[in-house]
Amino acid sequence: MKKYVRPIYSIFKLQIILSLERATFRFSLFVQPLLYTFLLYFIYKDSNTNLSVVVYGSLLLTLWSCLCFSSLSDINREKIMGTFEHIYCSPIKFIWIMVIKTIANTILICTVSSFIILTLCTLLGITLHICNISYFVISVILTVLAFISLSLAFSSLFTLSRNHLIWINMLEYPLYILCGMVVPVSYLPFPMNYLSYLLPPTKTIELFKLSIEMRYFDKFYFIAFLCFIHILIFFAFSKIVLNYSDKKMRVENTGGLV
Repeated sequence: MKKYVRPIYSIFKLQIILSLERATFRFSLFVQPLLYTFLLYFIYKDSNTNLSVVVYGSLLLTLWSCLCFSSLSDINREKIMGTFEHIYCSPIKFIWIMVIKTIANTILICTVSSFIILTLCTLLGITLHICNISYFVISVILTVLAFISLSLAFSSLFTLSRNHLIWINMLEYPLYILCGMVVPVSYLPFPMNYLSYLLPPTKTIELFKLSIEMRYFDKFYFIAFLCFIHILIFFAFSKIVLNYSDKKMRVENTGGLV
């Protein structure tokens, strides 16, 4: 077990350093939470919308935006930077390298964005309400896991694509709408709302909003269990594709390992 601690720590530390080195990621991490919170606050402050939902929604927007420009193309970016060979030669399997990198990004994003948004709420005088703490904690964990599984699924596919940058720029804003971060999924037209429920964050975000607005929901734990199964399916898909990518890189030397 000890032989894995140092590589895990090294990959974790390297991922945070490399993420903060990029101007796009720094903008998404430090500036976008301010813009989203200000914008949504002034849009909804005179309406009947719960401002707590608006504030937490801006955190979700920031989370996905940062994951788009970090985890989704990490492997291809590190091939260009020349750091991929070093982490690939560690005693940890390739799939765990991707999981560690995604978790490192997620922890960094959630920590910094939460601090920025809570500070801004204090300045604007916004009071955050949570109706059911246990629902809230479960929904937060499921939502974070859903975003991790979704980013792993896309990043595993992008290891096989040379046009990953185009796809990343195309994915950011449509996912805001499809996952119900901006508007409820029920507002979407008939084919789109079915497509949105194929993505793990859609239902977890609905649970997230329920935990803020409702004290009791009789089917909460059942829906949470279904969300967990949905997340596991995406993790299994990511594992299959990443294992295939690993074998392909070893056979065809597409990772620049020699």
